[in-house]
Parts: sequence; C-alpha cells; structure tokens
Amino acid sequence: MVEILSLRKEISPISPTILGNFIKLQRCEQYLGWELLADDVTGEESRFSKSILSPLYAETGTQFEYSQLRSLINQIAADKIIGPEDKDIEGINWDETWNGNNDIIQKIKNIDESGNNKTIIAFQPSLKGKIGSWELKGYADIVIIKLNHRDQTSSSLKIQLEVIEVKSSPSDKTHHRIQAACYTLLLKNLIENEGEINENIKFSAYIVNQSNSITNKGYSDLDSFKLPPVETDVQMILKRTGRLENAITETGDSTSSGEKTIKKVDPWDMFNRITRRCDGCPYENVCYTRAVENDGLELLGIPERTKKTY
Repeated sequence: MVEILSLRKEISPISPTILGNFIKLQRCEQYLGWELLADDVTGEESRFSKSILSPLYAETGTQFEYSQLRSLINQIAADKIIGPEDKDIEGINWDETWNGNNDIIQKIKNIDESGNNKTIIAFQPSLKGKIGSWELKGYADIVIIKLNHRDQTSSSLKIQLEVIEVKSSPSDKTHHRIQAACYTLLLKNLIENEGEINENIKFSAYIVNQSNSITNKGYSDLDSFKLPPVETDVQMILKRTGRLENAITETGDSTSSGEKTIKKVDPWDMFNRITRRCDGCPYENVCYTRAVENDGLELLGIPERTKKTY
C-alpha cells in the first residue's frame, strides 16, 4: 500500500513530454504505467529495450528547432538572448545563460523600460513547478518576453509572454498544444505570488512546424491557439483524482478506521488495446510481446470492458 502523497513524490517531477505522449497515444493508461511505474521494464537486465527516435530523425528535429531560433533572432529586435550554457549553436551567441530551474522568472521581474531590456528571447528555459496535484519539470522550446507599455492608469508594466513550441512535424498536433499549455501553466503558477506583475502579464502560445515555419512564413504571421481549453485539459489530467492519478492507482483494502487505502497499479496487470495508435510508442514492443505470450485479446484491439464479457 502507498499513500498518494508518497506516490506523487516518488514519481515526480513529470515531464510535459510524457503528458504530450499520453494525449498522442489517445490517452493510453498503459503508457503511463510503463513510463511512471515500471522502472525495470527497459532496464539493463530487461529483455526489452525502449524504442527511441532514430538518431537521424532526432537530429533533424534538433536542427529544425535551431533554424527556427536563428530565423526568430533575425526577424525581431531582441535586447537579450538567453540560452543553455551547454548548447553551442552555429550563428547564435548567448548574451546570458541559465543558472537553474525557473531562472526565467527573475528575467520577467527585471524587465524594464530603459530600452536595454524590452524584448528577451529565452531558449530552453528550465521550468519546474506544480500543476494540480503533480509536480512537473521541463524545458520550453522558446519563450519571448516583451514589454508592451506602461498602463496610463497605473504605474504597472504590461508584459507579453509568448510560448513557442517548435516541432518538425508537418502540422500542428493536439499533443504539441498540451506541452505548450503545460509551460504556460507553469509560468502562471510560478509568478502567481509576484503581486502586481502577475496581474499585468498576457500569455499566448504558438506551435511552429514545417507548414508554418518562422523561416518561411515569418514570426509576425504566426497564429496563436486558444489556451484556456487546452490548459483546462491539462488541469483535468493533473488534478486530485484526475486522469493521471486514476490511471496509475487503485483502491485497496479499508483501514481500521474504515478509510480506503490507495495502491499503485501493477503495470504488468494493466490491459492495453493494441491498435494503430501504438505506432511510435516507446513501449510498443513490450505490449506486443506480452500479448503474444499470453494469447491476449489486446491484439484484436478489443476494449477492456468488452474483454471482461468473454
């Protein structure tokens, strides 16, 4: 048996990429089980290996991201460009490098009207914080911090934060938006206690892909997507007794006081419907091998509720 608070601490922080993959795989709970609960499923002593992107495909994605960053720098007059110390990108010189998790929050607080710090391009800032009941940590692709103007009715500054996720796919996908929404929510939560500055920040999010690349279409012509419904989806997944918690826990026996205990689901006992959604899943070979060896109905794509009637 395990307390839910202990479980959250044990498997946190969770990467926004994991949530994106969960959506990409049509909310496959088995994926969450393998990813979050089965440390040894693809370990050194395991007969399974985790399916990963081919080096060529991964490098293509990296170079596309770098090319969009270069195009962005060429198209907007940034006062400062900040990036990771360990990333040496051809044609790009960092004015500053990151010092650790959530360093970007200090950059937002220090933005000023002097003309020396009105627009900042932040590349791969590390963000770590809580959304709902779970702690997340990840690296946003690009965040643009822009000082718009000073409100004429107050002394407060108006700041625009633009989160840009760069994907080398042909088009915009829902799971890309989920990742972007994770970063906007992290930013919102991290600056929630910053008082006046929190009330004067406007957020927007964009997905850059092959069809609308900054290189070809231009930064000024990018279209943002509606954040509220996507942020709500993320919050529903991560809330207490939300989709994530329900996927990896089950109710155990009652305690002496009559309260129900919570226990982790055994990922090997979970049921997975194997369909075309499994293409590209890092654990596809694990599920397929298990189904073959156990003569499982998963290979027929039969939902779990149907399986129980056989």
